[in-house]
Amino acid sequence: SKTRHRLNIFVSQINNLINSEKQIKLDKLKIMQATGKMKLADSKFRHGMADNDELLESQAEMQQARTELIIDTVAYIIGTYELRSVLGTLIDNSVKPMENE
Repeated sequence: SKTRHRLNIFVSQINNLINSEKQIKLDKLKIMQATGKMKLADSKFRHGMADNDELLESQAEMQQARTELIIDTVAYIIGTYELRSVLGTLIDNSVKPMENE
């Protein structure tokens, strides 16, 4: 039935948002780990215990983690709009159109 189909879409959208939230948490963890690696590589580099490649690799890992966080955050935002669309709350009905004078 049509109601069951809408319910399935709703549940799917909710699950997508939950998965996006989990992914964002993982992305934040990756950033924390990459920050630690970058600090360690920087310290080792400054003390002559690491070469430029190790420092650049840690910086690239940090940039990748930040990029993944942005991508997953945008996916979450899009998911909220998709959910609102399914629920029929995407358009704010409280805004009245201007009348012609």
